[in-house]
Amino acid sequence: AADKAAAEAQAKGKAEEAAKAKADAEALAKKQAEEAKTKAEADALAKKQAEADAKKAEGDKLAQEALAKKQAEEAAAKAAADKALAEKAAKDKALADKLAKEKAAQAKEKAAADKLAKEKEAAEKAAADKLAKEQAAKEKAAADKAAAEKALAEKEAAKAKPVVVEPAPAEKEPVSNPGQGTAGQTSETNIEGKDTKYKIPQILGTAKYKETITRADELYKMKRYEEARAAYKEAIRIKPNDAHATLRLEEVEKKLSGK
Repeated sequence: AADKAAAEAQAKGKAEEAAKAKADAEALAKKQAEEAKTKAEADALAKKQAEADAKKAEGDKLAQEALAKKQAEEAAAKAAADKALAEKAAKDKALADKLAKEKAAQAKEKAAADKLAKEKEAAEKAAADKLAKEQAAKEKAAADKAAAEKALAEKEAAKAKPVVVEPAPAEKEPVSNPGQGTAGQTSETNIEGKDTKYKIPQILGTAKYKETITRADELYKMKRYEEARAAYKEAIRIKPNDAHATLRLEEVEKKLSGK
């Protein structure tokens, strides 16, 4: 009985040891399983975090690249705008410089043209004044000459005036000589008087013609055709059918009619 009890006690002890070892093994397996689970969870969490971090890093990288690209594009656009603005400013400046240069050249040309016009006008006025002065001098000389010729003609006329002689008591002449005697003297005197009578206006007419034709030619040279026409008509009136005055009058009429 004692052996049985000892055997039972031993068996019980073994059973308890076996149960304890089993419990310990189960506890260890459970612990190990829990640790494995925890480790798996931690690994999964770490993997998830790593993936999140990688995704975030990729996002950050893409964002940085996009920002860099945007900044580069903005910089390029600003550079292009600055370049276009600079080119426009340079073009505007070149155009303004060109216009200013052309304006200065035009002003210079205008000043030169104005100066030339003034010089020409002054020269023409001086020439006209000189010509008018010369014409006045010529007209005065012609008038003085005409006056002198008129005075001379009057003096010559006075000298050539026939002297009226009272006839002496007539003596009887032979009838066969009717052409001699007092009648013949009277006839000769009358003829001489007739010649003298036409001598004075011929001299005066020649002087007046010379004065008038000279003035007409001067007016023609000065292109004062209206006055020249009147002067040539006057010359023709003094000396009808004068070839020079008639020809010049025809030329003046053509110029005045614009032919």
